[in-house]
Amino acid sequence: MILVYACAPGSGLNMSVIAATPVTALFLNVTRILNVCPSACSHHSRIIRNLLGELAGKSLRLSEKLTHMGQRTTRAKIMSYLSAEAQRLGTYEFDVPFSRQQLADYLGVERSGLSLELGKMKKDGLLEYHRSHFVLTV
Repeated sequence: MILVYACAPGSGLNMSVIAATPVTALFLNVTRILNVCPSACSHHSRIIRNLLGELAGKSLRLSEKLTHMGQRTTRAKIMSYLSAEAQRLGTYEFDVPFSRQQLADYLGVERSGLSLELGKMKKDGLLEYHRSHFVLTV
């Protein structure tokens, strides 16, 4: 996320970062990175490609999250997310990288509402699940 602010000159950073363990911070002059040097060195081009790749990936993940959260009902949010995961992984059986609380937070719903709706969906035969392991049956 900080990368986005670094590449947007003049924007204020509205967050703090706290490290849980000792770290070494690397401060880079982004202006010098984004402007290619006269010798057009290969490592400079690689840094720019990596930065753009990271920004694009973050943008795509945010767009996908907004698609899920934009659904009107909890069931629609769950189906949107699980369907996208199944399509991304190419299988109807997969593990999600979230605990139940994390999934609820990601989808912008209450954990109890998420659990209730998952139970209804299981009863309706739409899916099977155990903790973070899901099998879509439709």
